[in-house]
Amino acid sequence: MQSLISKSLLLLMLWSFSFGAFAAERLNVVFINPGKSSEAYWQMVTSFMRAAADQLDIELEVLWAERNHLEQVKIGEDIAKRSQKPDYVVLVNEKSVAPETIKPLDAAGIKTFLILNDLTDEQKKNHGTPRTTYRHWIGTMVPDNVDAGYKIARSMFDEVKKRTWTAPEMLVISGSRVTPASTQRREGLDKALAKYKALNIKLTQEVWSEFDGDKAYEQTKFLFKRYPNLKIIWAANDPMALGAMKAAREHGRTPGKDIIFGGLNWSDPALKAVKSGEMAVTVGGHFMCGGWSLVAIHDYAKGIDFAKTEGIEMKPEVFGAIDAGNVDSYLTNYADQNWSKIDFSKFSKKQTPKLKKYDFSLNTVIRSVKP
Repeated sequence: MQSLISKSLLLLMLWSFSFGAFAAERLNVVFINPGKSSEAYWQMVTSFMRAAADQLDIELEVLWAERNHLEQVKIGEDIAKRSQKPDYVVLVNEKSVAPETIKPLDAAGIKTFLILNDLTDEQKKNHGTPRTTYRHWIGTMVPDNVDAGYKIARSMFDEVKKRTWTAPEMLVISGSRVTPASTQRREGLDKALAKYKALNIKLTQEVWSEFDGDKAYEQTKFLFKRYPNLKIIWAANDPMALGAMKAAREHGRTPGKDIIFGGLNWSDPALKAVKSGEMAVTVGGHFMCGGWSLVAIHDYAKGIDFAKTEGIEMKPEVFGAIDAGNVDSYLTNYADQNWSKIDFSKFSKKQTPKLKKYDFSLNTVIRSVKP
């Protein structure tokens, strides 16, 4: 009997040891979400990260700052004081508080990874780049917003080329004068205007709607009185494009027929508008950066450093244009936003050794649906 008990205890100890070793191998990552838990965009960021974490065997904890940048800093300080610290913290440079958030985490030996909004040029002068001032800050993943602005305009201008409009008038609805993502998207529009110079597009006015659809609606409603013949409305995000579209209808215009709209976010209402022909394009994919950062972190933890191929400041080609040509394909696969359909192992260099460089493009995402 005693021998049986001893064997049982031994087996229990071995099982506990094995389980503990397994648990120790699992990465623990905290995402400090700067948005409100009620915001559709930040919910998409989070749900995509959770799908990636589940497949990559990552324990993901999400903490919401609820659009309070001071709360983000406090969350970082609280994490640094934990007795059981996470392996990594993913964060965003919301209202330029990333350095204050990273500093205590770095001092605590916690690795950090910055996504979506990079440090400003002035911040880089004071805090450096990853692996310099803060040696545990391992990298950044910031989408190319110039490319995003260009892609919105390119799809719209290609649509203009199909029509017989002469010197069509365009309204520009930008997000914010001070947000880098907004100003960079505007640079992308300028790039497209230069390339499509032959269309003789007439820029009437630029307004800043702070990424708010209601504000864009009010501004556009007024501007239709000043520019009743507007043909093109370029917007830095979907809510502003949809707000302007509402104003256009009230003005007696027919979206997709006598006026063209373009936006950014891949939001459900915008995708439906593209499907119906009311919007020419919605550009998006940047919400996936959180999930892609987990792929890079997973590989880094397994000894495959992204710095060797992509650099420590990654600018992945995540922005894709969804228009009449591919909206059905996207909706067929992802209308339900069930990101678990994606085979994340195909994006990991550790799990797919033949990969030499990360490819997070829209076409690759569509092709990666599990059979």
